[in-house]
Amino acid sequence: MTTLELTTAINMSRQDLVSFGVQKVNKPKINLLFAFFVIGSIFHGLGAILLVLWMLVLFIRSNFVVRNNLVISCSFVLLFCTLFFSFYPGLRYPLLYIEEIIKQLSWVALAYIGSTMNKNEVRYFYKLFLISIFLTLPLIFIVPVRFKSYFPHSNHLAYYTLIPLITYLFDSNSQRKWIVILMLFFIVVITLSSGGIAVFLATVFLYFIFDQKIKFKTFLQLFLLVSLMGSIVYFTGIFDAFYNKISIVDFQEISERADRGALGSESSLVWRMTYWTMLIREFMSQPISTILLGEGVKTMAAGNYLYDFMARDPHNDYVRLFIERGLIGSVFFLFFLIKMVLTVDNKFILLFILLTPMFSGNIVVSFPFTFSLIILLSVLNSDKRKLNDLYNE
Repeated sequence: MTTLELTTAINMSRQDLVSFGVQKVNKPKINLLFAFFVIGSIFHGLGAILLVLWMLVLFIRSNFVVRNNLVISCSFVLLFCTLFFSFYPGLRYPLLYIEEIIKQLSWVALAYIGSTMNKNEVRYFYKLFLISIFLTLPLIFIVPVRFKSYFPHSNHLAYYTLIPLITYLFDSNSQRKWIVILMLFFIVVITLSSGGIAVFLATVFLYFIFDQKIKFKTFLQLFLLVSLMGSIVYFTGIFDAFYNKISIVDFQEISERADRGALGSESSLVWRMTYWTMLIREFMSQPISTILLGEGVKTMAAGNYLYDFMARDPHNDYVRLFIERGLIGSVFFLFFLIKMVLTVDNKFILLFILLTPMFSGNIVVSFPFTFSLIILLSVLNSDKRKLNDLYNE
């Protein structure tokens, strides 16, 4: 290759990268997507159906082109996993089984829709989210429960903020990103979710420790941010509430409570840990075939509670997956769920915001959380492949 040809090739590559970086926002598309997000947050089944229909429209318009996206592939595997490990003939409401299949199909739809989006559209989506939450702030004074806006639960709203948090932490060099991050933190605080606040602060801390270069500016930013956020947590009494939850945990007492079936009411954490213990013990007393293959999807859902002592769902995705899908199904499901995250950069902090809330946040069954997580992963995976293709040309 001559010098002139080499120079021309380099310039073409630069132009491709510049055009790749300038990503336009299709506002009507994202506005409609956000409308589906809100609808699905209120009516989960309807939101999932709308997403599946959207995917079919996109698929037909693309002349049935199958996109090369690992997140789509993983979501298909999770769908087949659900189909294979989910059948339980004794469900009181078999329609819930169909609902679970539609939900998993909507994950495929989200991955497919995400593969057609870009990062600027994701950021525009988060702007709509922030505006919508601040517009619903008057509900704090109207509804006598913890603030949740249009989300199913206040904890779901708190954990949801982790997804835009990750996006702004890693995908923006602007100083304005800290304003957005403080707005997200404000939302977490008003939900009064101690778990959500703890994971939010831990995520910011991990970002500074593992992603930022060690220099004075980094330490200064971390110090100022920790001081501000820590002061808010301390003076609002959230720190004391979180400490009290942790300090009264006694594993021996929890075991004894589980033996007696006495859940207690001193702490939501103690209550949940006792409940989890009872559920796991009951499940482990079943035949080996049930332990391996599970009791069936949705046997932990309201209306289909499998065990006599059950009063509510487990509030723990690991317990739910283990009992419903068994040892084989839950390991298989978690493997491909984790593999989906490992297809993108910054994978370890993304794994942290997924796997940690699964202990108590019902994240896997949270429509808004999985909605934005899968879209983000699909966008990042598609962008990564596009960049690799450019560099390899």
